[in-house]
Amino acid sequence: MANLNWGYNTNTETKPVPAADDFDQENKKAFICEGVVINGNIESDCDLVLDGRVTGNVKCRDLVIGDSGVIEGDITAVNLTLAKSITGNVTVEERLVIKDNTSLIGDIIAGSVVCEGTVKGNIKCSDLLELRGTCNVKGNCTSERFIIEDGAVVNGKLITRK
Repeated sequence: MANLNWGYNTNTETKPVPAADDFDQENKKAFICEGVVINGNIESDCDLVLDGRVTGNVKCRDLVIGDSGVIEGDITAVNLTLAKSITGNVTVEERLVIKDNTSLIGDIIAGSVVCEGTVKGNIKCSDLLELRGTCNVKGNCTSERFIIEDGAVVNGKLITRK
């Protein structure tokens, strides 16, 4: 008689589940997929990749807002990459990247900013503000250092501070 295996796991050896402390705490990521809608605030100590919709404030370590991501609320993060339009004020401890064909309506406070898209609000940087040739800023820009490419448009004041 033939021994048939119908896809059941016949291995009865058990392995312990790692404790929460054993996981790599530095590389934790959360994903909010396209089609997911959250009405309320998000606060996390991990990185967040957002392709869904959030109506509320977001506070996390590193945040990437993808092509289909939408936030209507304020953002606080260590680093932020924005590939989709948002409405709200942004506070970024280190680096903010605003991709081409993206708009941000709100004020920005950041360590450094690379702007390729549109900003309707004031930008305050403690280090470097880089305005790429595709950017359009309607507001005042304050930074210790500036890099402004040919084609960049600023409707406001450029203020250098130490």
